Amino acid sequence: MYTVTLFILLSVAIMIVLIERIVVRPIRLRLVEHAGAWAGRPPFLVDYARGVFWLLSIILILRLFVVQPIYIQTNDMQPELSRGDFTLLERYAYGLVSPVGGRSWWHWQEPKINDLVAAFDNKWLVRRVIALPGDEITQLHHVLYVNGEAVDGVTLPVDQKRADQYFIPAEHVLLVANTKAGVNLVPRTAIIGRISPAFW
Repeated sequence: MYTVTLFILLSVAIMIVLIERIVVRPIRLRLVEHAGAWAGRPPFLVDYARGVFWLLSIILILRLFVVQPIYIQTNDMQPELSRGDFTLLERYAYGLVSPVGGRSWWHWQEPKINDLVAAFDNKWLVRRVIALPGDEITQLHHVLYVNGEAVDGVTLPVDQKRADQYFIPAEHVLLVANTKAGVNLVPRTAIIGRISPAFW
């Protein structure tokens, strides 16, 4: 909603500047010829709109491509993040991410084990990375094993009597919540960025 509000304000500022440039300025320049220099200055609203345009442009670019404030809505990542915490999503951490649709366009760094990330895979996820492409996953008696080692703090809701082994496919990562909210296998391109520690 914040991005939509910024976009609407930016659009209004652009419209004011364009109307001034296309419609009002030619009239004002004709008045200058007849009335003198006092008529040549742009109206206060136009000066204000230009300043707002540049300010909102910078804020929008920073929010869409560099850093985005995030409000945590669940307790899935306790104790690191709790419901009501504010934190920052570092959109640039792993690469350039599309501002619309949240898909990675180009990445220059891969997520690491235990990174807190935000991903968009049909819904927003804030999770911890526990397995990377090629890692072996085993699930036995509510416990998840990655490459033969039990993952601390992760218990699965389904009890399996026999060990099932899986390998993380290429260009995918395995994400997990600190609670029993689930394990998610997501494409690498679904990762939006790294989550900073909560600051509020």
